[in-house]
Amino acid sequence: MPKESQPSGWTFGVGVATAVNVPVYIGAKETRSAILPIPYINYRSPNLKIGQGGIVARLFDSEKWLLSVSLSGAIPVDSDDAEARKGMPDINAIFEFGPSLKYYLVGDDSSPDAIFLDMNIRQARTIKFTNLKLTSSPSILMRKGLSQTFFGGKVNTRLKLGYEFVSEDYANEFYGVSPEYMTDERDAFVAHRWLRGLSSKRRCSLAIKATYCQ
Repeated sequence: MPKESQPSGWTFGVGVATAVNVPVYIGAKETRSAILPIPYINYRSPNLKIGQGGIVARLFDSEKWLLSVSLSGAIPVDSDDAEARKGMPDINAIFEFGPSLKYYLVGDDSSPDAIFLDMNIRQARTIKFTNLKLTSSPSILMRKGLSQTFFGGKVNTRLKLGYEFVSEDYANEFYGVSPEYMTDERDAFVAHRWLRGLSSKRRCSLAIKATYCQ
């Protein structure tokens, strides 16, 4: 069925996302793994989609170009889990929001297998609403849907490669060292650069869905 003739509707469900052996924060030697439950709420019409990727609209009447209001963030870090931060305050959870422009090199937004570019800029704040100013993470993403189903749900894997650009306030949330936290092995440090570095993220998710069309 052509996408333009597909009925609009909501999809509801629940799933899990896994991250295996990822740094506790970018640049840390220590890694962690996590399994996170995620709600799945999605609305799709021929030109608009609301879901985990934010609010997404097609551009130029094309399946290749998408403009979205996207969300991102970082989960909190216990400083005792990172040797370089022992004795320092924990890092707060961070949430980010802003526009994102995607271009699909292979497939499109609804394809189980796709390769696409993501160019974005976001406002960042801690969970305590401290303003960390702007971030950007231009990336190339590869998505692969597995043919097998588990518990009636679909499994998707995703690999993301990109650069992380952050404000000084954001960088100092992770890497700044105030004089009171100096040790023999750790000097005082103020981060000044916007470039945080190359990032690589892998994610595997399982979604079990129920669909309501109108």
